[in-house]
Amino acid sequence: MIVPILTPNHHWTCPNCLHEDMTHEARPHSRMHQCHGLSGLLAPMVLKGTKAGIQVHEREDYIGDDLVQLHEGRPVMSVVVERDDGQDAIVFAPVARGGFA
Repeated sequence: MIVPILTPNHHWTCPNCLHEDMTHEARPHSRMHQCHGLSGLLAPMVLKGTKAGIQVHEREDYIGDDLVQLHEGRPVMSVVVERDDGQDAIVFAPVARGGFA
């Protein structure tokens, strides 16, 4: 008996810049892209047909000498995509610099 292997097609879109992509992964997953509408910030995509909004959250803590992600000259903490049934987020952690005395 021959059993066909079905490959799922997941159609993704960005609620901000309308970029589209397709994946064929059977396991639960998400898709990210460099959003042109957010000046190249990495942002989550949503399944096509999903109503969603995207927000950029600025860092509200002390930056100091940390290397942080910038968006329009301001330090960014995260990019959040809010859907009716939940949210997806990407968090940009700061990078500390070290040196010798």
